[in-house]
Amino acid sequence: MPSIAWLHLSDWHQESTFPISRRKVRDALLATVRRRRDFSRGLAKLDLVFFTGDLAWAGLAEEYHAAQAEFLDPVVNSAGVSRDRVFIVPGNHDLEWPMLETLPSDLNRTLTSQEAVSNWLEHPRKRHSLLEPMGAYADFVKRYLGAAAPPEPAYSYTRLLDVAGIPIAITGLNTAERDRAS
Repeated sequence: MPSIAWLHLSDWHQESTFPISRRKVRDALLATVRRRRDFSRGLAKLDLVFFTGDLAWAGLAEEYHAAQAEFLDPVVNSAGVSRDRVFIVPGNHDLEWPMLETLPSDLNRTLTSQEAVSNWLEHPRKRHSLLEPMGAYADFVKRYLGAAAPPEPAYSYTRLLDVAGIPIAITGLNTAERDRAS
């Protein structure tokens, strides 16, 4: 019977600099990914990699550049998965907080019902302005995933694919919200 194996990661929180302590954590993770067969023969071949939020610390372009070189590329390469089988969704740290100032100041008072939210999300220009604070994130995902990137990575996507003869659908949703603890 066919099976699907994946690697799920989140909350890397890449800052522009890469301290030695982070390198130790990354290297330990890479060693575990490389030794996955020791844990289970079913993990010999990974089919998918999911990264579900907070690749960056402050949503800055230089953080994504560093995250790709220092974390994402090494992990994906160790997993043996092609980029068209990598799925990324944003988290609250993938939002460039100062860019929120570009949004209408009364937006919280405007988005008081599901209908009002839908109106903003269904209107392409309004949706674009809502997602502008995640512009560096969206640019990174488009560049990193290339042809496999969703049209609006900071919004949502659904992909249908065949994995080991099993048809599956993957839906990525932006659920990032302001986290008062961050």
